[in-house]
Amino acid sequence: MMKLSSKELKRRAREILTGRYGLPMMAFVLMELLVLLLNAPFQPSLQQPLNGFQIAVFFIATLFISLLAIVLHSGILYIHLQLSRNKEAQVKDVFRYFNRRPDRFLLSGLLLVCIIAGAARCSRNDIPYYHGSGHAFLSYSGCGGLDSDTHVPVHPCIFL
Repeated sequence: MMKLSSKELKRRAREILTGRYGLPMMAFVLMELLVLLLNAPFQPSLQQPLNGFQIAVFFIATLFISLLAIVLHSGILYIHLQLSRNKEAQVKDVFRYFNRRPDRFLLSGLLLVCIIAGAARCSRNDIPYYHGSGHAFLSYSGCGGLDSDTHVPVHPCIFL
């Protein structure tokens, strides 16, 4: 394996992309607009007041739209790969993985969501909360720290 300097890598990247910036930028804008348009009806700021059902629908819709974005982003990465190999790429490559086993991207996306949710939960639970007397209180039933005066949970877990 050749070890290239950063300067050489940048030079090669500029050489490959010269005159070909439009395609990756157009693919990115297409993906972002599609995700934005799909996500717009579910934005909680559009409905006032919110009830529990609307919040649940928002989170479920956001999950599915995020999984869709993962598959679309894989297509964008394919476009970048093709460009780096000096091969032809097209805007339709953004949708390439919808008919080439998208389940592997969806499962990896779900796994990523679970890892992120678990990390968020752990980060709330494993931080000791210090009481005014200098004693550390650990998490309250897995939901965050305790208030120093009232010993009430500071960050109750709603969804996890």
